[in-house]
Amino acid sequence: MMKRTLKNKIYRAFLLGFTITLVASAIIVFGFSLPSIYESNLKSERETLNQAATQIDTYLRQINSLCIQVSYTEDTRTVLSKKYSGELEHSTEYIQDSDELYKLYANFLFPTKGAYGVFIYNQNGYPYFYCPSNYINRYNNIREESWYLELNQSAAYDYYIFSSAHRPRQILNTPNYFISLYRKIYDISNYEIIGQAEILIQPQTIQNILFESVKNDQKQQLTLVDTDGHVIASTGNYSPGEGFDKSIAKRLKDKNGTFVSNLSLNATNYSLSDYSGWYLVYQYDSDLLYKDIRNIVITFISFSLLAWFAMMIWGRALAKQVTTPLALLAEGVEHIKQKDFNHKIILNSDDEFEYLAETFNEMTDTLKDYIQQVFDVEEQKTKAQMYALQAQINPHFTLNTINSIKHMAMLQNQTNIVSILDDFSLLLAATFRFPNELITLREELDRVRAFARIQDTASFGKIKLHFSYEEEILDYLTVGLILQPIIENAIFHGIKPKMSSHQLKSGDILIQITSDDDSILIHVIDNGIGMLKEQADSLLSQSRSGIGVKNVHARIQLRFGEEYGLTIKSAPFEGCDVLIHIPKIKNNPESRGYNNESF
Repeated sequence: MMKRTLKNKIYRAFLLGFTITLVASAIIVFGFSLPSIYESNLKSERETLNQAATQIDTYLRQINSLCIQVSYTEDTRTVLSKKYSGELEHSTEYIQDSDELYKLYANFLFPTKGAYGVFIYNQNGYPYFYCPSNYINRYNNIREESWYLELNQSAAYDYYIFSSAHRPRQILNTPNYFISLYRKIYDISNYEIIGQAEILIQPQTIQNILFESVKNDQKQQLTLVDTDGHVIASTGNYSPGEGFDKSIAKRLKDKNGTFVSNLSLNATNYSLSDYSGWYLVYQYDSDLLYKDIRNIVITFISFSLLAWFAMMIWGRALAKQVTTPLALLAEGVEHIKQKDFNHKIILNSDDEFEYLAETFNEMTDTLKDYIQQVFDVEEQKTKAQMYALQAQINPHFTLNTINSIKHMAMLQNQTNIVSILDDFSLLLAATFRFPNELITLREELDRVRAFARIQDTASFGKIKLHFSYEEEILDYLTVGLILQPIIENAIFHGIKPKMSSHQLKSGDILIQITSDDDSILIHVIDNGIGMLKEQADSLLSQSRSGIGVKNVHARIQLRFGEEYGLTIKSAPFEGCDVLIHIPKIKNNPESRGYNNESF
């Protein structure tokens, strides 16, 4: 039941999480992204519009610069100042001048892209020209044409742009439309008008600029319109000279702006050129934009449904992959509850669950071993308690036996034996004390004196102990049994070998106790046989066997720290000086306490 419930919970949580993520993604895409796409599209339109308008104005300024160069060449001003006799159509000089200027204007016009022809008109309205692709009506008088009258009446000092695509009357048999740039030509000596200049521009050149701006995108349409509402160039279905959409043309008022032009919510952007006075209109087919958006929506929904069904299948597999190892782990726990520690979980999933199974198996093995160890420890503890009860009897039995021997010696008036037994009882009682308990230096010296009396009796008075200390220093604390092993080592390994070789008649051991602010220094100096430095160092080595000097050094360091302990100075046949360094600890109830765990 647990397995099925957990599996369903994981499955439902997985699908719920994926569904929420999917809905949130849809809200983000359709609630925020689409308006952002629309705004970004409008911004891109403005950038395209401004870029195209700038390129067109740059091109027109280039044409105007060419017109200025052509108008004010010396040859142009010379022929415009001439007055021909007779009729022009019969004037050989006029024809010759026209031919000369034809060659001159060809050099100006040839490098300029889109410039189709150059015309210079004198005050009589007759042209000097360069127009290589068409026949020219040389005798066409333009004095009655509207552009000529408008140009002469214009207050523009510098130039005037004839703002319409048209078919010039002086060009014969042409189906093409042109854009004409006109400007007045002045006599620089008296600033009187001596003629007019005209440059024909092919609308295709400006149309190419528009196509480059929209990059042949069918959704984008750029149209250049003059102030009369005629189309100059367009990337759409408009032709040069055709009337522009009146409903849109009426709304072209400001320098630039944006408005919705029809019920389909097609956005129209436009910009007015300060240079030419023309409007550049940018139209975007929103239906194509919305079609792309609809395609995105359909694709998104289709992908979302497909992903949701895929997640259903994957969610079930994932839930099963999680719950199956958990069920095996739960089964293993049940075996442990039944005290079956031999049950193993086998998983080959190569993931964290396999690691958990291996850890569970290791845990059961460890738990089984631990339980066995606890059983063994309890068994040993019971035996140890029995041994401890028995060990409590042994010291009392030993002391009672010594007291019985002492009583018999007293009955036989053996005073030496009684004294030795008293000292031995004192030393033996010291060994029954807790090994880590602190005692005063006074108590330690009492034990040493007892040991010295025993050795003095055994050596017939040939070994003497000497003491040097101040009385108040004896009230400080130390670890017990630190002097006896060193004195014993000095007697048996230092003095007696020297006496046996007849190098020494009697042995002397000096116990000198001094102190400073923090430490107590105890020197044990003998006149024994001494030793090499390597031998002295080896006495304190952990690799050395034995318990005497090494045991004292280890107990001091364990009790007080590694900065304390023993130092041995010796040389062959010069005796030995053992320095015991311990801290200065005052005698009080807290200081005399002991801790069995630290020793």
